[in-house]
Amino acid sequence: MDDKINELLHFVPQHADYAVDATDLDSEDIPDRRIAGVTELLSTHPDEGVRLLAARLLTSWGVQEGLSYTVHIVDHFEAFGGFDSHRLHGHDETFKFVLRSLVGYFCRLADAGESEKARADIYEPMVKIIHLSNDRPFEIADMFWLVKREEFRDFIPALREHLLAISAHPELHRWKIYDVLELLLKVDAEFASGFLKRVGKSHDDFNLNKTLKD
Repeated sequence: MDDKINELLHFVPQHADYAVDATDLDSEDIPDRRIAGVTELLSTHPDEGVRLLAARLLTSWGVQEGLSYTVHIVDHFEAFGGFDSHRLHGHDETFKFVLRSLVGYFCRLADAGESEKARADIYEPMVKIIHLSNDRPFEIADMFWLVKREEFRDFIPALREHLLAISAHPELHRWKIYDVLELLLKVDAEFASGFLKRVGKSHDDFNLNKTLKD
């Protein structure tokens, strides 16, 4: 990746110490020329990895072209895996970051008074990512606050399926079971409590810290 592309995709101004990375930049710190440059990468660059990064960045900034390509990425997930790995466990986290960009897209549009449009735009790709996480180890907890705080109850059926799928393979999904149970106990208590009763466990039984101590 040459210096110009690296700057377009990753540069954070020195004064923007609030931002963890370029996806967190406030709108006033994203010049139109940079958006145009990243959009050009998305449409013309031959490298899938560069296009993936461009799409995630633009989506996080609330740019429609980024969202459209992100939908394409999710629909063709077999071609876009393996670009991000967990720093400790080594599993593929590409779609964890794609999901995070969709959450960012919602936040940008909601700040602009377009929350209903954003909600409709992200629903299908986000549900598909939840389904992908049913048999892959990457986490989806970055979207849980949308269900709790923004009351995105239309995600609950997919999250129910998610819990049932991952609980069958605790050795693979680790903290994910505990985290989704914590969410569902707050927003869908009857289902979550029924699940715990059926498996004869408590929420805390899925706490890895407790398991390690025992």
